[in-house]
Amino acid sequence: MTGALQVLIAEAISSAIGFLLCSRDGQGLWSDFRLPIGESSGWVTGFVGSVLAGSGDDRVIRETKNVWNVFAAQKLFTGHGGWGYNLLTPEDADSTVWGIRFALSLGLDGKFRTKAAEEFLLKHWLTDGGITTYILEKELRKLIGATPEEDIRGWTGSHLCVTAAAAGIPGFSSILLPYILEHQLPAGNWNGYWWSDSAYATALATEALLVAGMTEHRDAIDRAFSWAMQHFGREAFVSNDIFREGSPFATALALKTLLLAGEVDKTREKSGAVARWLISRQQDNGSWQPSALLQVPPPFMKIPVDPGSWPDGKGAAWGTVVTDHRSLFTTAAVLDSLVFYQKTHSGTIKPEAL
Repeated sequence: MTGALQVLIAEAISSAIGFLLCSRDGQGLWSDFRLPIGESSGWVTGFVGSVLAGSGDDRVIRETKNVWNVFAAQKLFTGHGGWGYNLLTPEDADSTVWGIRFALSLGLDGKFRTKAAEEFLLKHWLTDGGITTYILEKELRKLIGATPEEDIRGWTGSHLCVTAAAAGIPGFSSILLPYILEHQLPAGNWNGYWWSDSAYATALATEALLVAGMTEHRDAIDRAFSWAMQHFGREAFVSNDIFREGSPFATALALKTLLLAGEVDKTREKSGAVARWLISRQQDNGSWQPSALLQVPPPFMKIPVDPGSWPDGKGAAWGTVVTDHRSLFTTAAVLDSLVFYQKTHSGTIKPEAL
């Protein structure tokens, strides 16, 4: 990494951290994604908190510990041990995964709150080997206005994106890796249930395989690397139907996959170009254009297809695609990738040592 790029990345990281720390809601948490059931404070706080706590900045860690103290108290004595999308929704595995990862980033493994959440998460492990988002079916049906006869197996089946995120938690990796390996697509990527782009699930799945052992999973990791390179093509960004000039969110996660799966020397030219593209797209307030495309398929849909073909539904959040309108999820994702880029290219950390 050249000295000039090193300075630019450090400035971008500092600015992104400042934006996120100043973007907490009235409770001191992070809220984003506007759905009919409200914004997400639980899931988003877990994700953003885990990224900030893992940045390595002592001041930031102190700030995020204050957030954790508020976040950890949610549903501790009134719920099942996990977290939900927000306080109005039943606890779910996705929010709980990121709550646990937030705790682990703060070094709180083994603490009562973390252990309670891990016990709740384990209950979401299905017989096919994957993790489902929802097991509290009665509460879920009430939330979305579904009768006992209506099919909601799409939301209660295994979800690759949640499984991949959960596999990053010690103790879950070994039981979830077979499912992850089984569901890698021929091109080398993984499709998530709640995301319209493969970049999120692919980055998390690659990370899980790498943590579990590079040698044992070298073939799958190499295929993920090939997918990421092809996803970029000749460009330094990833585009999609919504963000034709480049999605900061998908670009950052594809960059993370490149850095995880490829050797530093092998990826130096491409990853440097991508990092520069991301820096060039950072906005004055430290954020990036909201581009995390959260999809909420109809509850009966087990394998999401083109949202344009989804039937009209009823209830709280059937068949919709939204972005993180506050840009918290996107900014945290880009921050995470730039911090990882900085560490891998400075020699602070090697992917195989994760």
